[in-house]
Amino acid sequence: MDITPNYGIPYPECDPPRVLDASDVAQFAALAYAADAALDTVYAQAGQDVFNPDSVRMQAATASTTGQDYVPVFTSAPINVGGMADTSTGLIRIVEPGRYSVGAYATSTTTSLSELRIRFLINGAPVSNFQTPGYPVGSSGPFISAYAAAVLTFDDVATLSIQIRHSSSGALTWSNAAALWATQLERF
Repeated sequence: MDITPNYGIPYPECDPPRVLDASDVAQFAALAYAADAALDTVYAQAGQDVFNPDSVRMQAATASTTGQDYVPVFTSAPINVGGMADTSTGLIRIVEPGRYSVGAYATSTTTSLSELRIRFLINGAPVSNFQTPGYPVGSSGPFISAYAAAVLTFDDVATLSIQIRHSSSGALTWSNAAALWATQLERF
C-alpha cells in the first residue's frame, strides 16, 4: 500500500492488473482508521487555534502619578487562556510566536487632563505610535478615556504592555486606570 505525503494515510493500490482478494478489505479498513485519526488531529488543532485561542485580559489598579508618561502594572487577570498573564511582572507574556489582536484602554478622573493617548510596548520598546487622543466622557462626572487597538506579529517569546501619555503640564498629578488584552489570531 502507498501512503499520502501529508498525513501518511495508507491507501489501496489500484495499478493494473488489479486482483480482488481479501486484502482489499484490510486496505480499506486501514484507510478509514487512518483518515479518522487524521481528522481527530485536525479537529483537536482547530479546537486550540480557532475555537479556544490563547487569550488574556489584564487590568491595572487605579494609580496616581506625576509626569506625562506612565507604564501601568497589570496585576489582575480575569481572563487568562494559555497562561499569558504574568501578574508578578505586570505584563502580558506572549508564549507562542504568531499574530495577535491587541487592545487597551485607559481612563482618568483628573479633570484638568487633556489628550490621553496610548501606545503599545513589546519588551519595553515602543512598536506603535501613540493612538488618537482620548476624549472626555461621562454624565455622572467628567473623566477622560483613551482606546488603542492593533494586530501585532510576535516572532519569539515577548512581553506586551502599554504606555499612557497626556499632553497637559508635566507636573500635573493625575489618576488613571487601564486594561490590556491580547488574542492569538494565528500561530507560527
